[in-house]
Amino acid sequence: RCPGDGAAVAAAGGCGPTAAAATLEARVQAFLPPPEAGLALEVLGRDAAAAAQRLAAGPCRVDRAAAAAALGRRLAAAEALSVDLGALAWLGPALLPGAAAGGPGDGGRPASEELAAVCGRPAAGGCFLPTSQVLSSADRAQFEALRTAATRRLTLVSGPPGSGKTRTAALLAQLWAASGRAPVLAAATSEPAAGELVAACAGVGLRVVHVGSRAPARPHPKGCCLFERARASGLPCGEGRGWQGERKALDAAEVVCCSLAAAAHPALEGRRFGSLLVDDAATASAAATLVPLACLRADGCVALLGEAPRPPAPTGASLFERLAALGVEPLALDAQYRMHPALADYACPRCHAGAPGGSRRAPQGLLWPLPEAAVAFLPLEGKECAEGSSFSNDCEANAVLDLLEGALSEGDLRPAEVGIVTPWAAQARLIRKLLEARWPLMEISTAEVGIVDAFEGREKELILVSTVRTNGATQTSSASDRRRLGVALTRARRGLVVCGDFATLSRDAGGWRPWLCWAQQRGLVVGCAASAPAAAEALRGLGGPSGAELLGGRGGAPA
Repeated sequence: RCPGDGAAVAAAGGCGPTAAAATLEARVQAFLPPPEAGLALEVLGRDAAAAAQRLAAGPCRVDRAAAAAALGRRLAAAEALSVDLGALAWLGPALLPGAAAGGPGDGGRPASEELAAVCGRPAAGGCFLPTSQVLSSADRAQFEALRTAATRRLTLVSGPPGSGKTRTAALLAQLWAASGRAPVLAAATSEPAAGELVAACAGVGLRVVHVGSRAPARPHPKGCCLFERARASGLPCGEGRGWQGERKALDAAEVVCCSLAAAAHPALEGRRFGSLLVDDAATASAAATLVPLACLRADGCVALLGEAPRPPAPTGASLFERLAALGVEPLALDAQYRMHPALADYACPRCHAGAPGGSRRAPQGLLWPLPEAAVAFLPLEGKECAEGSSFSNDCEANAVLDLLEGALSEGDLRPAEVGIVTPWAAQARLIRKLLEARWPLMEISTAEVGIVDAFEGREKELILVSTVRTNGATQTSSASDRRRLGVALTRARRGLVVCGDFATLSRDAGGWRPWLCWAQQRGLVVGCAASAPAAAEALRGLGGPSGAELLGGRGGAPA
């Protein structure tokens, strides 16, 4: 994207473990204009000169790695806070766990106890109006979370996928704005997730400005893009003109939405916020969360929303997990509104169903192993190919497109309602290429294809997953891999199909194996009978109470 960004470079055409091991780390030095039309790269590490000479002997493949701007913003925030926590001193035990978590606090208590006590204190100027119309669409658990977060200094809100965390965040922003705690900074882990926050906040009537990509994954609600608002202001815009138009647009906003990294955008420099909420905070590194935290006023309120952590939290865990491990109790959302109950049976087995099961029909055009439960694993034996540090699988890519064609053949779904998800960037590129080649200039080619991270915080009616790997070796999932697996399996509202090599995935004891066992027991593996017929029969009958029942008779609508 720009000089200074990281890159992975390898000899072109390599395939397999040898090629992956030969991938080198590099840094972009410059973009070369035509006729060269290329990149100037600096190869990093030991023996860099010899490695660069070997690569120069033939064509190379270059993959983007770390973005220098985002990394630089994290480092700058961490460096500033390591010198002086300033207004964030009350968060010291969580921000600097190695130095402060076990030491005494100001009141003589352990620092962790002091932190939990400070987080629970009423925020200056905070108020809660139980009769507020803002709360009319909240279920019981959301109501309690909003009641608490509207008055506390810091709140953790946990909930399973589809429990309405983003909707709850928007309602909380509305409460904060109504009680004089605007402007609110609403941050998310990625640009697509920030776009979901923009839509949710605009949907409850807030004046929202999105600081982020000029070409977002989903269209902005009208009037929410910072750069469009800046141009409409009639003032000079851009860095060379002091961001005058952008600053005027920001002055009029009740809520500013952005990704964690974009919270350090130059147009926001010097601006302080009365409240901060971070969506999907349990998946964000503590270092990334420091960037928006540095924008908070000294008396500001914080709410972190995410999936329930699994303490004890390691030093490298998210700020959400650190705070939970230090005694800040998360408030739990316990209803699941996104998925048909059969889809939620594995990911959210103890959650209430926020909508009647019958309201989510299985997508037509596909032969589901269990028609009442639109979940399937399609076993394939393709061949993986290493592309730098990523992988692709031609067999799975074509199978996914066949599934897409079938799902759209009955007119039950539009292409925009289908998401094709894969853990590997090379596979996403291959699927996009084949999609455009098979259906050039047709609407079907607009079906969204992306890596797992691009779908975080989002949902589609039908999700098709390509797992790619077929190396036959034991697969051990890291914590980040397991989190991505959770994201991939919980984006669908009506149907989910996973394509992959059963033998390879079943060796992944920390990730895919439990899900495959669940699917096999219930007869959801294509071509295989249920190994536990009673479990399959129970899945057929899954349903749940309506959203009105969960609201406890308070007359709202499910979030």
